[in-house]
Amino acid sequence: MKKNLVLLTFTFFIAVASNGQCNVIKKYFDDGHPYLIHANEKIFANSDLEYGIQAAYAQMMLVLDTTKDQVFFFSLIIMVGAKGSKKMVVPRKCTLYFTDGNIIDLAAQHLFNPEIVASIMTNKCSFDLDTTTVFKIHNTSISKIRIYDNREQTELFCQPYKDLLKEEFLCLLSYE
Repeated sequence: MKKNLVLLTFTFFIAVASNGQCNVIKKYFDDGHPYLIHANEKIFANSDLEYGIQAAYAQMMLVLDTTKDQVFFFSLIIMVGAKGSKKMVVPRKCTLYFTDGNIIDLAAQHLFNPEIVASIMTNKCSFDLDTTTVFKIHNTSISKIRIYDNREQTELFCQPYKDLLKEEFLCLLSYE
């Protein structure tokens, strides 16, 4: 019995330590609502740098409801950057492809102003996530992400680490 308790405790600490790459920051909107945001994680970078640079980043955000002291909603933020002859893909739409064959299409809720980051023009959009999508991200790995600009008819396929969004989600929930 004592060996089982020691093994269970050890397994618990390993599970907690495996989530040790969390980089979550608590910030506040202008209206005072708090939110938690994970650091950007690279989901795409072109390997052919001769004709320019193209990269994409994703980060999960959790907006808190201060009146009820609970989660208000989750959001996925996608940022795409391009330089040189690489085509800019403004992330107006996003498709999540899961390893079980399911697909979830998302439409951007908020388009941020373009920015220049390290001499690269970037565009960023946020996608609000309903409970079904959050549940799917928590329970199923992602095989690829499609970022799509329906105005310019440009797209970018990303194959990030399969549990990237799941890990970010867990980091947000475990923030103290």
